[in-house]
Amino acid sequence: MSAPLHSVPLLPQREPPHSEAAEKAALGSVFIKPSAFDEVGTNLSVDDFFFPVHRIIFEAMMALDERRHPIDIISVGEEIKSRGLYSRLDGGRLSFSAQRIGPRGSLAGTFSVFAFDLKN
Repeated sequence: MSAPLHSVPLLPQREPPHSEAAEKAALGSVFIKPSAFDEVGTNLSVDDFFFPVHRIIFEAMMALDERRHPIDIISVGEEIKSRGLYSRLDGGRLSFSAQRIGPRGSLAGTFSVFAFDLKN
């Protein structure tokens, strides 16, 4: 006879799988090539992002896209600021170090560094 469900011990909550580098790569690709949001926005949702700061950035990108505004580091920063969410970012600073992937998937080096101080 099996144990009643109420007596079965619950498993401890586990952290879902995630990759900070993958999240930054998805968001950073849009800053490098804004038209990439067509694919990123179609294939990902806010719930696909584990880190709260990345959720905030993605939500700002979606809002800009819905209004047909350009998606760039300045516009995203201003959108976050207008929503009063900049304090949830690390020190009120939005920054990315985007990396370029070379032939055969090798890391070719740092492509760019994006930074926008939202406190101004």
